[in-house]
Amino acid sequence: MKTSKRLLSLLLALTMVLSLMGNLSVAAFAEEVTPTVVTTDGNDQPTTPVTPDEGQTTPANADKSGGETPAPANGDANAEPVPAEGEVTPPAVAVPKLKDGVSSTASATVQTGTAYLLSDLQAGKIFDGEGLTYENYYYERSADNGQSWGTRQKFEKALFGGTLIQLTETVAGTYIYRFYASFDGENFSTDTWTLTLTVEDNPTMEFSFFVGKDYTGGYPVIKLYNVTKDADGNEVLGDELKDVFLYSNFTDTLPEGEEEYDPAMGKLDSTKYQMFYAKLTAGRYAYRAFAKDADGNYTVALGGMTLNLPTDKNVDGGAGGGNKIYLQCNSFYTNSKKADNTYFTAEEYHVRVTCPIMKCDAAMGDPYIKDNYTYYPTMLYAAGNACLYNTYAYPDIEGYIFTQNINQTFTASYRAATAKVLTINTGITLDVTVPADATFGLYFQWNNFNTTEVEPTTEWTTSEDGKTKTAQYFISKSNGNYTWRLSDDTHVTQAGWLASQSESGKLTVSFAESAATDRVSHDFSNLGTQTINRDEADLQVNLDPSGYEAITGTTRIRAYRHWQLINSDAGNIMVEPDFHWNTLIGDAAISPVNGGNATANWADVTPGTQDSIIAVYYDSVDVNPSNHGSHGGLFPATSPERVGVIVVGGTGVTHGTADAKVKYNMASGVTTTRSEDWDYNYDTWFYETSETNPALDFTVNATGSVKVEYALAATDNSMKTTVSGFQSVSADADGNYAVPLAGFNTIGNGKGGTVILKMTDSTGVSYRLVRVAKVTITAENVSNPGENIMPGDQVKLSFDGMYRAVNKISGIFNPTIFKPTYFAGETKYEGTLGQYQKMDNATVTVTIPEDVTFADGAATAQYTLTNGYTYGSMYAAANPFAFLYSMTDTGVGTNFNAVTVNYYMNHYADAVVTVYQKVTYKTKLNITDENGKAVDGVTVTLLGRDGKTPITPNENGTYTLGYGVYTYTLSKNGYVVTRGSFSLGSADAANVKDGILTVKTAAMPKVGENAWDGKTKTEPKKDGNGVYLIGTAAELAWFAATDGKSSAKLTADIELAGYDWTPLKKFYGTFDGQGHVIRNLYINSTSNTLGLISYLQGGASVTGLGITGSVTCTNNTRIAQAGGIVGYMYDKASITQCWSAVNVTSNKHAGGIAGYTAGGSIITNCYASGNITTTSKNECYLGGICGSGFSNTNGATLTNCYSIGDVTGTSGAASYLGGLSPDKTAAHYVDNCFYLDGTVSKESSKYGVTGLGTAKTAAEMKAAIEANNNPFNPQMLADLAVRAQEIADKAAAKNVDDLIDAIGDVTLTDDCKAKIDAARKAYDALTDAQKALVSKLDILTDAEAKLAQLKKEAADKAAVDDVIAKIDAIGKVKLDKASKAKITAARAAYDALDDELKAQVTNYNTLLAAEKRYQQLRDKQNANDGSTSDSADGKTDSKTDGKTDGKNVKSGNTADNSHLTLWLGGVVVSAAALALLARKRRQDA
Repeated sequence: MKTSKRLLSLLLALTMVLSLMGNLSVAAFAEEVTPTVVTTDGNDQPTTPVTPDEGQTTPANADKSGGETPAPANGDANAEPVPAEGEVTPPAVAVPKLKDGVSSTASATVQTGTAYLLSDLQAGKIFDGEGLTYENYYYERSADNGQSWGTRQKFEKALFGGTLIQLTETVAGTYIYRFYASFDGENFSTDTWTLTLTVEDNPTMEFSFFVGKDYTGGYPVIKLYNVTKDADGNEVLGDELKDVFLYSNFTDTLPEGEEEYDPAMGKLDSTKYQMFYAKLTAGRYAYRAFAKDADGNYTVALGGMTLNLPTDKNVDGGAGGGNKIYLQCNSFYTNSKKADNTYFTAEEYHVRVTCPIMKCDAAMGDPYIKDNYTYYPTMLYAAGNACLYNTYAYPDIEGYIFTQNINQTFTASYRAATAKVLTINTGITLDVTVPADATFGLYFQWNNFNTTEVEPTTEWTTSEDGKTKTAQYFISKSNGNYTWRLSDDTHVTQAGWLASQSESGKLTVSFAESAATDRVSHDFSNLGTQTINRDEADLQVNLDPSGYEAITGTTRIRAYRHWQLINSDAGNIMVEPDFHWNTLIGDAAISPVNGGNATANWADVTPGTQDSIIAVYYDSVDVNPSNHGSHGGLFPATSPERVGVIVVGGTGVTHGTADAKVKYNMASGVTTTRSEDWDYNYDTWFYETSETNPALDFTVNATGSVKVEYALAATDNSMKTTVSGFQSVSADADGNYAVPLAGFNTIGNGKGGTVILKMTDSTGVSYRLVRVAKVTITAENVSNPGENIMPGDQVKLSFDGMYRAVNKISGIFNPTIFKPTYFAGETKYEGTLGQYQKMDNATVTVTIPEDVTFADGAATAQYTLTNGYTYGSMYAAANPFAFLYSMTDTGVGTNFNAVTVNYYMNHYADAVVTVYQKVTYKTKLNITDENGKAVDGVTVTLLGRDGKTPITPNENGTYTLGYGVYTYTLSKNGYVVTRGSFSLGSADAANVKDGILTVKTAAMPKVGENAWDGKTKTEPKKDGNGVYLIGTAAELAWFAATDGKSSAKLTADIELAGYDWTPLKKFYGTFDGQGHVIRNLYINSTSNTLGLISYLQGGASVTGLGITGSVTCTNNTRIAQAGGIVGYMYDKASITQCWSAVNVTSNKHAGGIAGYTAGGSIITNCYASGNITTTSKNECYLGGICGSGFSNTNGATLTNCYSIGDVTGTSGAASYLGGLSPDKTAAHYVDNCFYLDGTVSKESSKYGVTGLGTAKTAAEMKAAIEANNNPFNPQMLADLAVRAQEIADKAAAKNVDDLIDAIGDVTLTDDCKAKIDAARKAYDALTDAQKALVSKLDILTDAEAKLAQLKKEAADKAAVDDVIAKIDAIGKVKLDKASKAKITAARAAYDALDDELKAQVTNYNTLLAAEKRYQQLRDKQNANDGSTSDSADGKTDSKTDGKTDGKNVKSGNTADNSHLTLWLGGVVVSAAALALLARKRRQDA
């Protein structure tokens, strides 16, 4: 029973399987072939596996153990290694040491954010060692009392000028710095200097006031005061600090040995200063000085200032700063006379002295009269460059206007300063005419960020036609600090800088017909020549680094545009665009303020009861619209993702202390003196376009439990900002939060914006804002452009969407360098961005390691670069990142006391580079002679992609090479040494035959007898006059090694065979070629002066010589000079009756005959046919015959000279070129000085072709040569014929390139087809040589392919449209011939399409329905009359063919025979099973 049941179950299961198989298709499995991947080293040689034919050997000096370097024999891993037997121990490397008598420790107290200048260290007072500078000092930093130390760091080199090394800490605490010195950066001083720096927010410090004499010669007293603010927020003098002054020991007790005195009256010390001593808590104080009156009482006011104590120290090393305050009496007066020829009195003018650095105006003392002049005294803080002043003389009577002197410095001295004279000018008028419906403003800039509007002196009057209006302004003569602004309801606001006016004049400004009207344009294309590479349309808003503040009362908040709109990098006269402030959420009140030449760039914000989210942006502005020049331009509106967002706390909300810790990236182990807190204005969290789940990561410091929420603020291109609702986010097990950033893809402009983090804990609500931006990172193969990136390749990462954030801000930031930085493990990669350049101009070059790991069978791997950040350096105040947040209406002055500040910022998106498996070719070199005959036995030197490392051939003579460019040198006796290069790439795969890629090298020319071997030097014989008679290359090589003070003659042609030639250094004699030729000269050297002879001294000469070959000077300095015969010709040196077919390349000076030619040198009856090029980026002096001196007015005098070679410059302003010489002095071209027309290119963009001589066609040149009976005329004519053909070939090729250019965008038109056909016909008519010169053939082939594609697409569309039309034509289906014909035609047209086109038939279901309906009608008729014939035509309907479109319908009418067979088999088996079951039951019964 059990057996039967099991059998039954088996049969039933089999039945099910067989029935199911009817719906299964059989898959065919191809054998999987795993390719062999060859891992290679940097020279593209196999490392593993090494097959026998690859011939790899282990270098003799390699560690064959495969393990690590063994430890010293004594077992101490830290011990000095024991030298092997016979090995000499190298001498110890010298290192600096502490100077004798210098303590190894020091300590100091500074205020938070104040620079501690390492003056003694930089001045060489700490370490002993010759030539030590700040670049030789390194330090380690500890913030935990020496328990742990950061990575050893150095002081970065300044980009320009000097730098003063300093330390700035932004958080209170105790920090220990350990300093080392090193000569080479590898071997460090064994003794260190340790500085303990105590940093306090408000330290109490001992201040010494050094008070100099007043203008009477006596010593004044000083008084100290608190500083308070009035109702308008202006600083005013507070209470006097009573009994504040102490004795010199800073106590109330007189020091032992000193005579009694009153500390409040001061004490004269040995330096002749009246000294006052006080202990003060760091802060803001005012002082006033008083001189004695006639009665001896201190009642005469001398004025004073308000200071931040302690002050910044002077970086130039001058006295003062910190807790040493030097005060000097300065007097100011005017010697200008009024119209009545009398001087100005105290009632008629006053003096103003401002100190932007201290954010105050000096209080002026009582005026006094001396020699008819009225003087205004004041006691100024004298700190040299650490404190700059602007002085103004203001007339208080009509008809005159103020004058100014800015950026004045005063150096400490106990003597009163010499009185400073100021002038008062008669004012000039400026009549301004503008459109009647426009608003105009004239502004004066007092200092950076302190600009006021100038009111007109007359009312605006409208013209008779009502189109314009005019007003008059009274302005200061010869003053360049004025700017203007024009706006209306239609146009983009215009602004500009008013040129300095020396006399009364007129200014008319209006909107041109083409004036811009799009105020929210984001177009960067209309900027000035410099600003186009600088502007990022960025914005910063100075509420707080967190982007949030719970303010109390009305607070002035300032917004800034970046790039800054300034007239020049040094001038810093600025304008600003129109700003807009919008409350997005909440009830804060905003009152816009015009801060200078701008509208609403400032805002007075009053908090409401709710927390408010505010956005600020600016419009586009057209600066200097009539001439954008270098610094003007049509500047775009704020980049939407950079719109400023702030949160202002409401008075009805309890605010707490929780904070989100968002980290910017930095190098591992290093320290930074910048605050470690994320700064909303300066840091950006970048995420990459291709990231699927980008996120902002952070932690939270809170009291008790905390609720964390986030919202996204984003702005679209119309400058509409929206804020998403707050959403909760939870921490993971490690306390990390992650805000998803993908939400930015669907809001705003899709490129990022601001993440608002909201934290609520037991203390209340707080916020932190984070700017985020989407960046696209592109990886470009530098090693093999256009090819897949593979191991060993250099890759350039470029960016789209990056922001600099640290911008030039006048008086605050002057960034010098940016280094975008990434890491791959411990390997650091960084780029360098030039000063002021926009961040999208930055690139980072990465070398993909050879040992990239690929998963089994994977074609690609991901090489990921992480921990990306911006490292920067700038000249700035010591704590610049905090400076902007404390800006006041007084602005900021020029900073002459800047220090070098280095910093880290930003969090870059990871850069992911797709790396492909390395492809290598077994490569064979096909070496032939000039006739194409194979040359065997050639010594081959093949260099790898680095151009330096030799590649070893495999045993079979092939090379295993990856993609890249390879250079080779071929040498064999009897042949010229031949050099060349070839490149390998993916396209070469098609040329592989039998596993070998054959590369044809340059042909090896044969040489004649007595060819040089590159080594032998044989002393030649002399004639009776002591002249060397040179008949072989070996003899010439010997002569080149002499001191050059003998003369020589050639007695035969010389074959140098292309071996490396070392020039004769200096030649003083006569070199007579006697009509002979030196062939195949080859020089490629970094030496600065190159040629057959380096220096042809005054009085020396070369005559009767021909020469061929090439000279390349790779020296990249300004004294790189190269010529075919001579590198440098001195005054009175001469070259006569010579010709040169030498190609010459040099960085600065180059010529076919001579490179550098001094005035007075002479070249006569010479010609050159070689090509002259430069490696310079700008400055060069090139000529077909010779270069000039270091100007294009000084060079050799040429007579009967001809040149037919190409002269190619740099196109830079200093690219001085000529067909013969770059010299533009007519007297230096005597007779018959001709060059071949069309051979000079890339001349000076400013001066054009500077050289003279006459350009001639090939025919004219031929006639000129024939007319001048030179012995080398046959050579000249032969070279000319070759050059003429080359020129003709280039012209023919250029004609084809021009025809290809004319094609333009490919369209399906007869005109476009005609242009393509014309270009193809012209190309096909070229010779092979000419075809090789066509540079745009790929564009033509692409155009042909595009046209063919368009034709196909048009034909395909027509076919699809025809089917659609045929289906639409079916209409209502009837059982008649017409319906059948339409359905049949539609079906036939559809079936004629390929699958791709069938998918485009949008009404195919209509055809299927029609076919089905027609069949139904036929079936119905057949059922009625029992006939199988079509009632419409009486013919039997044909069977369907079973074909259907598998993309659109499922098969319903046919079945695969195999499926049917399987199904029937299932039925049979099922029947058998049932029969067996019935039989069994009968037996059981």
